[in-house]
Amino acid sequence: MTIGQLHSQHFSRLHIARIILLGMVFFILIGCVGVPKLPDASTLVSLTQIYDKKSAEEAWRSSQVAKYGEIWTRQSARNGDPYRAGQAAYYLALATLEPEWSKAAISAFDKALEGEPDFPHRARAGLGAAHRLAARDFPIQGAAQYLLLGTPGWVRTYHVRTSFSHLNRAVEAAPNDPVIRLSRGAAFVGIPAFFGGREKGLADYAQLEQWTKQPGSNPAYSTLLSSKGWRDEYYLMRAQSMKQAGNEHEATMAWQVLSRDANDAHLQLLATHSLAN
Repeated sequence: MTIGQLHSQHFSRLHIARIILLGMVFFILIGCVGVPKLPDASTLVSLTQIYDKKSAEEAWRSSQVAKYGEIWTRQSARNGDPYRAGQAAYYLALATLEPEWSKAAISAFDKALEGEPDFPHRARAGLGAAHRLAARDFPIQGAAQYLLLGTPGWVRTYHVRTSFSHLNRAVEAAPNDPVIRLSRGAAFVGIPAFFGGREKGLADYAQLEQWTKQPGSNPAYSTLLSSKGWRDEYYLMRAQSMKQAGNEHEATMAWQVLSRDANDAHLQLLATHSLAN
């Protein structure tokens, strides 16, 4: 066998292997992995067992799995609401870091938008936020993607760009909706700064801070902005986003609000232990 034939044979084998692995990538990407499996929430950490930041984080995540796992089970059924199923899957993705849940959220929000959801712009914002988590949680890193796809980080870049598109469209359609602005703010700050969305995300947070401190400044949503549930979610997202942006002072201030005023006991303990570390 000549050297040229050996090179050709070697190339063919690499090409076949690459095709097989590429198929596996898209198998994962489109979500052909069956129904996501809920983690076991029966081991929920007791509040009396929380003694440091790590145990507080575990307890918080477990409480989220218990809460949104029940909602997912009910709303992902045939007669369920795909929008609320998407919300549940999104929060499960946040809590578990499992890519199956971000894909489940994308699928549910897509289904919601195909119908006539009660909150169409929020469904689109949810879809954008879910794509951001899919970029974060994609199981194959950039170097491996280069070997398989010929370009580094192609799948993550696709999810980031799709996230940008849906979130910007949602904000354009409903600029005063705090839920939509928080979805974009958290996503854009969480996406690496070189994609160019961080300043817009920080601007969303600046507007949300004004609305949250003065709910009457956004009268259409003043009831939401005054609610304990909103304050819990907003200040948690703000604390995490400000830390990602390198603003430790603002992150600390958000944790202080939660440590003092959080309605959720697990969240309050998480905030308290986050301040202690």
